[in-house]
Amino acid sequence: MATRTRIFQIWTLLFAVSFSFTTVGQDTPDPFLSNRNTQGGNPSTNSTKEGWSETRTRIDHLDAITSGGLDCPVIVVGKTVYSTETLQPVSELEADYSENFLTALSGNGQYFAVASKSVRRDDTSVFVFDVKTGKKISEIPGAEDEILDNLQITRDKYVVTCGRAKPVISVWSAATGQLVKEFIVNEDTRLSSGHLTFTKDGQYMAVVQSKALNVFKVAESKVVARMEPPNFAGEPNRVSFTSDHHGIYALIQDLNFSPAGTELAAFSTHIGNRIYAWDDKANLKHKVKFEKTQDSNLFLENSLQWLPDGKSWLVAGNLIDRELGIVLLAFKHTGTARVKFYVHDQNWIIARLSNKPTELTKVSIPWEDINRSRDAIVQKVPAYLAPYSKVDVRVKIDTIRGPADSAHQTIVDGLSKRLARDGIQVQNGASNYFVLRFSEEKGESLPIYERQSRFDRRGTDTGRTAIEARGALIVEFYGEGLAKPLWRAALRAQSARNFREAINDASIRKSMLSHLKHELEIMKLPYFIPKDDKLLALPIIIE
Repeated sequence: MATRTRIFQIWTLLFAVSFSFTTVGQDTPDPFLSNRNTQGGNPSTNSTKEGWSETRTRIDHLDAITSGGLDCPVIVVGKTVYSTETLQPVSELEADYSENFLTALSGNGQYFAVASKSVRRDDTSVFVFDVKTGKKISEIPGAEDEILDNLQITRDKYVVTCGRAKPVISVWSAATGQLVKEFIVNEDTRLSSGHLTFTKDGQYMAVVQSKALNVFKVAESKVVARMEPPNFAGEPNRVSFTSDHHGIYALIQDLNFSPAGTELAAFSTHIGNRIYAWDDKANLKHKVKFEKTQDSNLFLENSLQWLPDGKSWLVAGNLIDRELGIVLLAFKHTGTARVKFYVHDQNWIIARLSNKPTELTKVSIPWEDINRSRDAIVQKVPAYLAPYSKVDVRVKIDTIRGPADSAHQTIVDGLSKRLARDGIQVQNGASNYFVLRFSEEKGESLPIYERQSRFDRRGTDTGRTAIEARGALIVEFYGEGLAKPLWRAALRAQSARNFREAINDASIRKSMLSHLKHELEIMKLPYFIPKDDKLLALPIIIE
């Protein structure tokens, strides 16, 4: 029998192969014109822009934004087509759709495709527009027994459609709307958005299946590489199983080939945030576990994009260094704005930012500043806070409603675990230190309900009440010899409202402290605070 206060809640329980794929130039035979209906860029320069700069243009905060990828000359916002160079409008589309319609833009900016209905509806056709004139040039038919889940344009002239009902990937001519080719894949293939991608030249296609991530050679309609399965081997406190990769594949949010087409990367949210990258021999070469410095809406923005030089990725507004596995730069997210981030080239990101939802912003990446700080980390220069540093943790208890020892240990354990993720160790007496000031207070008086089983959603009022426990924690970081903190944050915690144990002051306080520890473990804080004024703290946060 379980008791709880006020609200009801459902119970929850707290191969690499020898094949190689290598892209070829645009002068090779068109893979989509080979075996018709078979069953079964140059990176931008790495130069750095002078200073920090941005360009903006006004947009409607509800408009859908569609990018054609790296170096695409235009970007579509609602019905308006903008130049990615100047963010000035260049044409208007004769289209009628909203943000919850699937869209796609060709990499050369010539074609724009949009579904005829909102997502998760069957019999959805696709309209294709000429971007320059804004007029509809073709229509791709839908099917009564199929829901369109994936829409994209590849090789700058083919529209790709597929859905959940049939294991069929259809390829259509953007110019005419005629069917060019079909791929029939295994029944367990995941054809939703983010689970299918093509190399820029269209020669290879990667597809996520429940137990495999396969690369197909398009012209021959056959699997040429089965990517080495990822797992958690080598990670502390994790036990790896042969089926680890099943969960990883199931929670892949996005999949993308490198600009040169010789590598494949996937972003999965299975047990944290991880990026997996394979080479053209199907070998898993990188497994990067990272903490999002800023969290975006899971369902709106979780794309994985390569930077042209292949040394970093942009995931959900977090610029991640491939070699070090750290967030170099992040866009701050607030509220419920429909944020979007697109890598335009090595030096620019085009975005709708959460604090500027009515603007399309083109932001320069401050590579010079980023690389100076990154190099300082690699060289382990003296710093107040760094992945190779040691810090002291000093806890000060103010108002207390229970044993001080338990609160003290909870705080130290929570912060130590959080710092460990960045490679920072806790050491008594270290010259740089955290000061944490904790206090407790009473919360609301809540009625206690009792349920007979997990199916008893209403419960019975026992006539008893319980007092919530609340905690406040001020976290400050001080550098050696400095009177003022270099960084500061405020955390709050409160007791749970569902219990599997007896409800009393001790269990209520225990649940509050558990919440506080969790807040510490997920706390957003810099991992690099330099002593040199010429260096910037990392990650850089852009508002």
